[in-house]
Amino acid sequence: MNISPPPLVVILTFCFNPDNLYGTLLTFKTLRVGFPDAKVLVVDNASHPVVRSSIRESAFAVGAEFIQYEQQIPHHFFIRQTLHAEVGSERPLVFADPDLLFWEPVLLPEGDYLVAGRKLPSFYDSYTDTFTEGRLHTSLLMIPSVKKLTDRMLAIESKHWEMDVIRPVMIPEYDRVRRFDTFGVFSHMAAEFCHSFSEPELDRYDHIFCGSHVDLVASKLHSYSKNLVSSHQQAITDYRQLKGLWRQQEHMFLSLALPRKLSVPSVQDGTEPVSIVTY
Repeated sequence: MNISPPPLVVILTFCFNPDNLYGTLLTFKTLRVGFPDAKVLVVDNASHPVVRSSIRESAFAVGAEFIQYEQQIPHHFFIRQTLHAEVGSERPLVFADPDLLFWEPVLLPEGDYLVAGRKLPSFYDSYTDTFTEGRLHTSLLMIPSVKKLTDRMLAIESKHWEMDVIRPVMIPEYDRVRRFDTFGVFSHMAAEFCHSFSEPELDRYDHIFCGSHVDLVASKLHSYSKNLVSSHQQAITDYRQLKGLWRQQEHMFLSLALPRKLSVPSVQDGTEPVSIVTY
């Protein structure tokens, strides 16, 4: 299905360490493969001054509009701000990370849904030391109608008035911490309105993860750190070799989605702990 009208693709860039500029510019190498006719808006989130001109030039090279922020804003706030700005538009909206690679045109999926993306399973995240709930990952989110999505968000947040369905949150839960990453609360509260990309849809692109901050997280990722660093090195030398990387990543996430025992008070007398296996 062809998207009509063409979507607005919004890319938020951020690069604090100039050594990671390759990951901040990666999407621009193949963006027009994935979205040949889209209008593109690139917003730089107060990157290091040394790299700003490179980001701006890369944006202009793909025909994008470019906005420079002087002060950094949180990712979740940017998403909500962009949704608010586009709520009156009839065009689809796409959020895309700067560390993506597109192998084929990315099309709006068929079906009745409010948002589409790559579904990550629930897994133990060693970087944050949390049990992170499954969600549609924000690296590539496709929204056919901003108005319908924001209406659903408002309905949830009006009923549960202390809830923010976009903002990440960590919740203490007995002997562990439960985490909903960015957009995770909406993915949980409105799962029936979320389309998870199929294998053919995932084959159209890849995402290297942590493109602008791999140096901050790799040392805390334990078993996957070598694979993450290796994919980043490949992105520098020959990114074409990364086609199908998502399958390797999927194995990693599933290996971290092992059952974990959670001790909670007994339902019988409120004193004796019982163990519940969760996934």
